[in-house]
Amino acid sequence: MNSSKRLVTAFLLTNIFCLCVVSATYSQSAGKVFGSITDEFHSRISNAQVTLYSLDRILTVAVDREGHFQFDNVPAGSYELEAVAGGFKTLTRHLEVAGAAASRSVPLDISLRIGNTDGCWNGDAVSYGSANGTVRGRLNGTVVEINDRKLPIANAHVVLFNADVKVSEQQTNERGEFDFNSVAPGRYLIVVTHPLYQELRSSVFWVTRENWTRLTLDPIHVGKIRVCE
Repeated sequence: MNSSKRLVTAFLLTNIFCLCVVSATYSQSAGKVFGSITDEFHSRISNAQVTLYSLDRILTVAVDREGHFQFDNVPAGSYELEAVAGGFKTLTRHLEVAGAAASRSVPLDISLRIGNTDGCWNGDAVSYGSANGTVRGRLNGTVVEINDRKLPIANAHVVLFNADVKVSEQQTNERGEFDFNSVAPGRYLIVVTHPLYQELRSSVFWVTRENWTRLTLDPIHVGKIRVCE
């Protein structure tokens, strides 16, 4: 074999070896989180949703009819796990997903306590797009008056807070829309004010590096109340 052929062979072998190492490293850095959800009397809860929150991403699954849930290929890191079911108190706990192959699977048995179902809706709703790594801290939404026509509320003052620190502010456009770009990963809340509506303070939500966060905010008219169901 001449020298040029030896160089080509060595180059190919080196790259094949590198690809194998990358593949093995990736597989070892992803873990599995699974478990079951029951009530205080050990009965399965089948209407629950489980979410993993981190500064990088948000992952969500619904439990099956037997109360089981499973996340596959969860990247190693620190997460906050949240379990939600109608009629039960929301449960949150800190969770570490390790990258070592020996501890990649994280089994969990979660018990939810019966909660007060008479609380009022806060007037806000949050949704998260699938984690895809291209969003880069995108946060947007609408301020609307929830009725038959879902009328947009223009010129509402929308203020974004991280804890008690004001981060940014905007006025909604004629369609009731607001849009914050390149928001640093973290937990936030929004305060909405308008001369014709009562102040609305949203629940705390997440902005991550890989997910798109969208809010629908529904303040109520001055002098009116929100009826609890």
